[in-house]
Amino acid sequence: MSLPATQVNGQNFVLYISAEDIEQRVSELATEIQQHYAGREVTFLVLLNGAFVFASDLMRHFTLPVRTRFVKVSSYEDMESTGKIEFNRDGIKDLAGRDVLIIEDIIDTGQTLHVFTQYLESIGVASVEIASLLLKPSKLRHEVKARFLGFSIPDLFVIGYGLDYNEEARNLDAIYILDPNTL
Repeated sequence: MSLPATQVNGQNFVLYISAEDIEQRVSELATEIQQHYAGREVTFLVLLNGAFVFASDLMRHFTLPVRTRFVKVSSYEDMESTGKIEFNRDGIKDLAGRDVLIIEDIIDTGQTLHVFTQYLESIGVASVEIASLLLKPSKLRHEVKARFLGFSIPDLFVIGYGLDYNEEARNLDAIYILDPNTL
């Protein structure tokens, strides 16, 4: 039996995590997050562009009051992290005293979240936690802990469910990897 496949930017990709598995895990994460923040108001800080789909699905399962902020963060070019983190601080500098949950699509080296959490702590947030759909533990270069984690994966290039390849494939409802038969 062959896996569902798609082609993006001339590359072949095969299904890695199904839409059904993602939906089930996101629902479980929403429950865990609500239990953690019971009795408190949380601000979802959604890192754009990749995390918007994950954040949207999390919010649909969320029944507690939640504030939402979006921050454009860039660190990728083509299929590689550049190591340079860029984000606009103006839209989040007023979060002092608030409980913040960073919503991330994937933790790769941890550089983005390392820089981001340091910034949030420097402005005096009450607490900061991380919810990430994916984590590549073998790539971590910084100690970053996602309290709420969807899936831990090996060092694979992934697309779909908000993750892109040169701004394409974010609309796929599942996670795909480069076809190992074409490498």
